[in-house]
Amino acid sequence: MIFTLAVTGGIGTGKTLVRNYFSELGVVIIDADDISRSLTTNNNDIIKAIKDYFGEEILLSPGVINRKKLRSCIFQNKKHRLWLEQLLHPLIRENIYKIQLKAQGYYCVLEIPLLHHRNISEYKIDMICEVKASKELQLNRIMIRDNISEYNAKKIIASQEFKNKITPDYIIENLTNYDSVISQVTNIHREVLQLTKK
Repeated sequence: MIFTLAVTGGIGTGKTLVRNYFSELGVVIIDADDISRSLTTNNNDIIKAIKDYFGEEILLSPGVINRKKLRSCIFQNKKHRLWLEQLLHPLIRENIYKIQLKAQGYYCVLEIPLLHHRNISEYKIDMICEVKASKELQLNRIMIRDNISEYNAKKIIASQEFKNKITPDYIIENLTNYDSVISQVTNIHREVLQLTKK
């Protein structure tokens, strides 16, 4: 199976920027959020289970999940979040594994929002790269991107904080300097290539 570098980090830290540059370098990208989005958009059994659990009000129209409302529900209620994770995560892992089996190249990047001691063993990951940003930058990015209040943005960030976080192999500091992020990604890419070419 292909060597896998997980790119992880909290919401608004800039994982997508990092992921996109790895892609420009020719690395195969697996996006856990894209898989989750596909499941809640195209899998009728998943859509029905979510509707039955949250009620008709979770739908934008028949068969279409209101993802913004769903996200708000799970960030405000831990019980709801755990239920949705139990529904989606086994299928997300299954899809990730299938892509890893078919992926070509020296290594691939798995972009996954949160890795911690409770779930890392469930994935086939060889190294971890964590993307970090200041709380202030995170707040501003989330508020602007998702058009939400500072209060709700803070609740989302707080919901993603774990006591037993995984120690990453690499850390990318994503502040305001685009060139610095690109330089850090380039260096990591070079090192991982050296490891996987042996």
